[in-house]
Formats: sequence, structure tokens, C-alpha cells
Amino acid sequence: FVSTSATMHALARFSCPGRSGFSLMALRTASLQPAATVGPVPSSPEFTLAPYRESSAFGFSRGSQYCLLTLRHGDFIGKDKGALDELYAEKVDARARYMDALFANADVNKSGTLDARQLKEVLAMAQLPTTDERVKHFLSYFGSGTVVNCEQFRDVLNDVWGQSVGLEFRADLGKCLDPKYTGSRAVCFIGRSLPTHGLLRTLRHTWPN
Repeated sequence: FVSTSATMHALARFSCPGRSGFSLMALRTASLQPAATVGPVPSSPEFTLAPYRESSAFGFSRGSQYCLLTLRHGDFIGKDKGALDELYAEKVDARARYMDALFANADVNKSGTLDARQLKEVLAMAQLPTTDERVKHFLSYFGSGTVVNCEQFRDVLNDVWGQSVGLEFRADLGKCLDPKYTGSRAVCFIGRSLPTHGLLRTLRHTWPN
């Protein structure tokens, strides 16, 4: 979903008017209350992002250096924590299968490794076009200097895509935080100084599919 036409101004404001079925709220620096949502449909997927202030009602034990990121999504409806954990575990497994399939397709000579040309081609197949210099870095940092095996290739993709984020699931934020936090939500924390690409990675990993 981060490949849509959404625009971002620093970490201050996000908007995505309906093209991917989700909306982002404005980040405010003065309070934890989110701005009005984009789109009138309360059951539609929705991200919120706001500065966090610890309260005994929340029980998160996080400091003011964090922002609270939440996602309300239709896939969460009617699921308990165990089912939601399984939902995201399957997403992790699916990503691993996708990585292995990419490697297998690129390893045309079945050597069990990818050289610089093959690595560059498979990254482009994964919509991650890169430069010769970057490929050289990947080979030297993750591989032998000239090739990477399947496990090392996964490390390359994890470096680019980022690791999965730790999520909690809460249905009571509307009561203990703000009435605008409707429905069951995935919750995670990000640092206020997180760079833009880190925020985009977090948004992608928070999405359930």
C-alpha cells in the first residue's frame, strides 16, 4: 500500500484519499488526539499516528519519545488475540516463501548461489531496482564478496524491507484514550525521530496482508 499516491510532509501529515482503501490521520505534536479521518466510512481500514503520553490506563510503559501507531482493519473483526497472532505469523511465513521463490527463480543454474548479475536482476524482479555499487555492498556485507546463498539473500531482503514489528492488539483504546479510536486495533510504537523510510516500513509491516 505504500506505493500509492499518498503524500508525506516530514512526519507531520499524511493523506491517501481512498485509492487503497485506507486513510491516515494527521500527526499532532501538542496532544494525543488524532485529527478527523479521511473518508466517512467508520468500518474502512484506518491508520492513526500521534505522540504518545504514558498513562496508567494504557499499561504500555512507554516514554514520551514515542509515537503511537494504530491500525483498524476489517481482518481484525471477530478475532481474538490468538487468531490475530496467527494472521501475522502467516504473513511472515508468506514473506519467507516469497523470498525463497525469488531465489529459486534467479538461481537458473541451480548452483545454490546468486552472483552480482543474478542478484541485481532478482532485486529488480522484486521491484527493488538497485545500482552496481549497492549490489557490491550486499555481496560483501551479506555474502562471500562474489555470491550470496539463499539464507544470505533473505538477509539482503530483510535489510531492504525491514524486520517485522512487534504488535499488540487492543479494543479498548476508544475508552481509555479517545473515542475516535474505534474498533479492534493493532498497536505499535515508533520513535519520534524515526526517518521517513523507517516509518514507511513500519506501516507496511503493520498491514495484515
